[in-house]
Formats: sequence, C-alpha cells, structure tokens
Amino acid sequence: MYYIVCYDISSSKRRYRVGKNLQKYGYRVQRSVFEIYVRKDKELKALQKQLKKLMKKDDSIRFYHFPENARYRSKSLDNKVIAYFPSAVII
Repeated sequence: MYYIVCYDISSSKRRYRVGKNLQKYGYRVQRSVFEIYVRKDKELKALQKQLKKLMKKDDSIRFYHFPENARYRSKSLDNKVIAYFPSAVII
C-alpha cells in the first residue's frame, strides 16, 4: 500500500525524528512530504504508533492513501513521471 505522508511540526528535533522514521518506509519528496510503502495494515499501524509518540498537541501528520495505479499516472510540471517505487522491496 502506498501513502503520501505530510506533516507540520513546529520543533526541529521532532521533525527530524519523524523524517528518520518515514525514511525507513519510502522517499522524501519535499521537506515535509514523503511517499511511503507498507505491506500490511499492521505495518502502517505500527508506524503511526511510533509517530504518535513523537507528536505534541499542535503537530499534525496526515496519511493519504495513494492507489498503486495512480503512481503511474502522476506527473511533475515538466511531465516527468513521479512517485516511482521499485516493483520489489527487499527488507
């Protein structure tokens, strides 16, 4: 399952920790936006639980489900394909 994850976190230290956690699952595409891949709901829930421990009251993290077929139809302004993920992920 593919997700776009974006966050708004006021503390540099917490932003760094959130970014490090998300890098384990995907790619940073902007400073506070990641494209991630998780295999199962259980894996997603575990990630969300880790991130929730880092958050404070005014912080925000959003997960947008990104259907697999949509990644091939996504393009940047210069018409390059974006949201590239390998066909196989080896962990």
